[in-house]
Amino acid sequence: MSWANIRLIFFREVRDQVRDRRTLFMIVVLPILLYPALGIGLVQLTVLFTEAPRTVVIVGGQYLPDRPPLVEGDHFAPTLFEHEADAALLKVETASELDLDAVRRGTVQLIVEIPPDMRDQLAAGKQVQPKIHHNSADERSSLTYLRVVELLVKWKDQILEERLSRAGLSSAPSDQLLRRADGTTQKLAQSSLIRITSGETLVSIAQGGGGYGDPKTRDPERVRHDVRERLISRARAAEIYRVAITEAGDIDYAGTAGLRA
Repeated sequence: MSWANIRLIFFREVRDQVRDRRTLFMIVVLPILLYPALGIGLVQLTVLFTEAPRTVVIVGGQYLPDRPPLVEGDHFAPTLFEHEADAALLKVETASELDLDAVRRGTVQLIVEIPPDMRDQLAAGKQVQPKIHHNSADERSSLTYLRVVELLVKWKDQILEERLSRAGLSSAPSDQLLRRADGTTQKLAQSSLIRITSGETLVSIAQGGGGYGDPKTRDPERVRHDVRERLISRARAAEIYRVAITEAGDIDYAGTAGLRA
């Protein structure tokens, strides 16, 4: 078969299709009307699904610490959300008993179980992880689980900040700064490649480790060594470790005994 015959057959078929009004309607008119309507419907369903309020039940809410608050009224504390208005998307209810069937039935999307000794554990400086019960086979429950886990992480960060504040310690994160020759500073990303010119200084503010044991019982000789190495200042040695260091860098044993008394 020659190309001329193929072209002739092709154009005849196109002409026959164009003459058929039903075919024109299906090919041209119907997609113009149907596809936008389907798109708008899918968008509306997605918005309705993602923004519909979800129910979270807290069992043992009486064991939660007063500060920082996890729940305010019938919602999670707005300070835990990037946009405080999002707090309305999670409705919080309290219960005295654990009812896992409610999660399976879909009556509630998630249950947070608070341990009875939570306040004592937090007062002792320990990490406490509430139990979370959800239905991984249900998409609404799974999405609620991800949101609540994120909120609990922020809440625990607030607990740590408050604990450090009570101890007189800074809760500021690590930071990287570029100090220019004129004295101004520029905040840098945690991981970045920069060029430093003459007169500029790279400033790294790092957090120290949590340590182990009571800092007031640390060997004064080790504290003196840290002061001489400029790892800590004399003021911090006295404030945190209760060790008095003289201007010459020696241990003031009488002053240390007074600080640790």
